[in-house]
Amino acid sequence: MRYQPIERDPGAFQQFVPAAVMSQLCARAFGAGIAVEAVVELPWGTYNNAYRVELAGRPPVVLRIAPQPDRQFRVDKALMRNEYAAVPYFAPIADLMPQIHFADFTHQIVGRDYMVESLLPGVPAPEGMGRYPRPQWSGLFRNIGAATRRIHAVSGPAFGPIAGPHHSRWSDALITYFRTAAEDVCDTGCDPTDARALADAAGRFGDVLDEITEPRLLHGDGWTANFLVDPETVDLPLTGICDWDRAEWGDPFADWAIQRALLRPGSERDTFWDGYGRARSDAAGIRQEFYRARHALALRLAHIQSGNGEGVATTYQEVDEILTGLR
Repeated sequence: MRYQPIERDPGAFQQFVPAAVMSQLCARAFGAGIAVEAVVELPWGTYNNAYRVELAGRPPVVLRIAPQPDRQFRVDKALMRNEYAAVPYFAPIADLMPQIHFADFTHQIVGRDYMVESLLPGVPAPEGMGRYPRPQWSGLFRNIGAATRRIHAVSGPAFGPIAGPHHSRWSDALITYFRTAAEDVCDTGCDPTDARALADAAGRFGDVLDEITEPRLLHGDGWTANFLVDPETVDLPLTGICDWDRAEWGDPFADWAIQRALLRPGSERDTFWDGYGRARSDAAGIRQEFYRARHALALRLAHIQSGNGEGVATTYQEVDEILTGLR
């Protein structure tokens, strides 16, 4: 077996598994009778390690390995298990989803969760976008909007991550997130005051937040890199959707895909709303400020993991502006 991991600094968040352990994982996932020709790490994402696995006489697959549990933030705890639990609810976009061939959460071989998925066709959207001038990206964002709408059409039993904890009120789900994120921020040595203030503010604005009474399915990480496209077609049609490990039940306008679509008004991103079937202005109001803050905190934790001090500082500025507006 040819094993080609990505070499990283010993202090980097993502760490590959040793070759001997990889051989054991493959034997368990594919069976001793299946020859594994090559395992090559893919430069995708910043959380899980992803590998393309070449099998003798079979189509290639993707092996994804989660971080060690003690390296995960509380708000990111057991994301791969949440992803696995969410699979049935994504049935409306089954044509765009990878099939899960194998999952092992026992930690009997390695102290990390891992799954094997089918390899979807296409390339990550940023790679496909790079082949065309910006005005031709409008088709992609229209397609992302349409797919996001299909996801949001699914309703659920309660608010919160698919695998739990669940809440009967949307405000409680947000308060829990802010309080948990504050603990994570504190653990890193950074100031958690603004995250705690957001939890308090969510309590004060509970009546507004709880106008959302029907939990809807959210992808949770719908930025362009998690959408695969056919780069040979100028409209950049979607060929796959990846990494729904942050899937949850909540307000559709809290979803990451919506937040990204709001970034640059007057640009090619505006066609997202044509595909989604709602007006951009529907995302305005007090709830939107809490959603902005929640995603700012998620970015803060990601920047802390990657050592991006400038990015961390930017999130403090953004949350401070939001809190000022909520006072």
